[in-house]
Amino acid sequence: MNGVSDKVEIYEFGVGDRDGFIEVEYEEFGADFGRTGGKKKTKIKVKHINEILKLKPDLVKFNCEGCERFILKAYPKLIKEIPEWYVQTHGWNLENEIKKLMLSLGFETVEEFKHNTKSPIYTFHFSLRISTRW
Repeated sequence: MNGVSDKVEIYEFGVGDRDGFIEVEYEEFGADFGRTGGKKKTKIKVKHINEILKLKPDLVKFNCEGCERFILKAYPKLIKEIPEWYVQTHGWNLENEIKKLMLSLGFETVEEFKHNTKSPIYTFHFSLRISTRW
């Protein structure tokens, strides 16, 4: 995988607010997968965000067409154990909620980018200041 397979672990499950499965409807596999509904369906295994964060990755990247809202349901202590976060938000005002949470936990906003799209899409890079880590 892009020459980094010895440095990256891939987990075959999604992020949710519970363990289990979700059914996703879609028209075509691609950028809008799971966002727009459709005639095709698939089941996806999901794990609660806290279970995923307990794996203690070096960084977390959320670009999941809406699942980033589950960051708001994670235990703050688990969030702070991961020093680097890359989050792309999809939804009205979700970017403000995510940013407020991360800043309240001691993270700094390294980068913030507003995409030129019809719906509000933002990409953030948050980094935890070394002095505030647990």
